[in-house]
Amino acid sequence: MSGNPPRTGTVVDFGVGVRKAMPRVERTVNRAERRIPSPSSESHHLEAMPTTVPSRLLAWRSERSVPSTATILEAVGGREVEVLPAVPPVRWAAAVHPPDPGRPTRLIWFEDADPVATPEAPEGVATAAMVVGIESLLPPIERGDPLDAWLELARAVGGIAGAGPILDPITGRWFGPEERRRWLDGPDADPPDEILWSVRASRRRDGRGAWLLTEGLARLGRAELEMLEVPDELADAGAALLDALAALSLEAEPPVGEGWSIGPGLVVTVQSPVEVLETVDAASVGSSVDRRGLDGVRSLAVCGAEPRGTYRRIWTAPSEVLRRVAEGAAMHRSGRVAARQQRLAQRHLALLERSLGGSGRRVLIAATEAGAEGPPCWGEVEGVVGSRFAMRPVDLSGRPAIAEPERIVAPSEVADWRVEIAGAVHGPEEASRLGQVLDHAESPASDGDAT
Repeated sequence: MSGNPPRTGTVVDFGVGVRKAMPRVERTVNRAERRIPSPSSESHHLEAMPTTVPSRLLAWRSERSVPSTATILEAVGGREVEVLPAVPPVRWAAAVHPPDPGRPTRLIWFEDADPVATPEAPEGVATAAMVVGIESLLPPIERGDPLDAWLELARAVGGIAGAGPILDPITGRWFGPEERRRWLDGPDADPPDEILWSVRASRRRDGRGAWLLTEGLARLGRAELEMLEVPDELADAGAALLDALAALSLEAEPPVGEGWSIGPGLVVTVQSPVEVLETVDAASVGSSVDRRGLDGVRSLAVCGAEPRGTYRRIWTAPSEVLRRVAEGAAMHRSGRVAARQQRLAQRHLALLERSLGGSGRRVLIAATEAGAEGPPCWGEVEGVVGSRFAMRPVDLSGRPAIAEPERIVAPSEVADWRVEIAGAVHGPEEASRLGQVLDHAESPASDGDAT
């Protein structure tokens, strides 16, 4: 597929944020990766969308038969099916036109399944009879919600495939039964925007530093983001930084060539890769020789706030910002990310109350204040007053804030939380795991807290 980074170095999966629950794997080379016949340009509405990078999902189906047209229309949500010429090994292909003529057409096809040569492939792939593919354009954030549109595609292809696993070839993420329940189909499914992209890290064996690159922003009408020559020990922080910047870029295009404030005291710039590559070591991964697979893909390089050098401007990775991120410095959240985190935090407040009082535990909450601007205030919870929390504000390093009085926080003001138990940190994303830890700690056979 166009836009894949070349395999010049070892591909590393960094366990940052949501990637812990949605593992990234090597792309599956399946015959369904090639483009199927296209419907008429009038029906596909490519000219109506700012981006022509489609989003494609593949699902594995145990049955070999193609469902009826009525079943496909119901799953995909269309008004008309335009059957397209199917060239073997594709058995059947069609364009499903939406009820709203202003929305893009969805292409769908069926073909025989190939064996998947990867140990990460979930159960159901090896025994599948067919692969079901779906492809369409996602709206940019200015014209709709790309996450909702992506979820519609995932649920549509999943509805046709049944219980089989789903693969997003752009990010390389598999969605087996558990991932489908948690992120796509379950009653509490509330996936993050980060599900729409991933961060790929490549490095050479000689350890010359990592090349970090997002994959997926192009289908959202945004430039991909990258960092070059990132020190290996800061690669995790680099992946977290690119995730945060990618989410922020959905709300506003990055200011090219200008200072970009991404957190208290954290400033980076984004530059054209052409300018950055002028001074990148030719032996470094991500140099010009490694970028042949990126032809046609627009990207921006994330650099420090100022170039290095007196006589020659040398733009480099924002190492100082990365060190602070690695130490836990707070980064700005996009409005969408903050809203989702607040939903999750408030959904699991009962777990927060259960976490209070145990030995070796520390409970922190982030609280907003009506009408106040800026990031929420973090504090350590000291007790519960009715349905509200009494907290003592702390700074981000955990030291008590100077001259900050105790504050009473209503449930509606809780924006985030974390529970530290025996060295392990749990947040709203890990609510299920935290519940298991608390169950174990509260069981009669338990000697106390456990991770």
